[in-house]
Amino acid sequence: MINNIKAACSGSNMLMACYSEANPGVMRLAAWAPTADVTFPVAGTSTAHHDANGVSWYFTDTYSWGFYHLGDTVSRGSCDTATGSFPGQRMCNHASAGKLNFGYRCGTTFLNNGIGTDGARWHRVWYTKN
Repeated sequence: MINNIKAACSGSNMLMACYSEANPGVMRLAAWAPTADVTFPVAGTSTAHHDANGVSWYFTDTYSWGFYHLGDTVSRGSCDTATGSFPGQRMCNHASAGKLNFGYRCGTTFLNNGIGTDGARWHRVWYTKN
């Protein structure tokens, strides 16, 4: 549940990241900003976003939650499928009814039920700090 993540990550700053079990302990992709910006609600449309800390963020607990390189393009439907100029700097989590769904993206790796197109199991994580 998204509310569980938000409750557990109640610090003033939040980091969203992902990594592969093929390379444990190494985050493949990460971005952070004040928690209020990472969880700032935007419209559930293909281009809605909120810029903070040099990153474009989007959060809708009924559509998707993620980030991409500031100034790049986004195509949420519901998760970001755009390539843009920085395809490796994108993370997206499908969401509906306040829950995260299985499919998502970590950089250029698209995942289905947590398994990447590379065959490895991937994880998404959130960290918080005051």
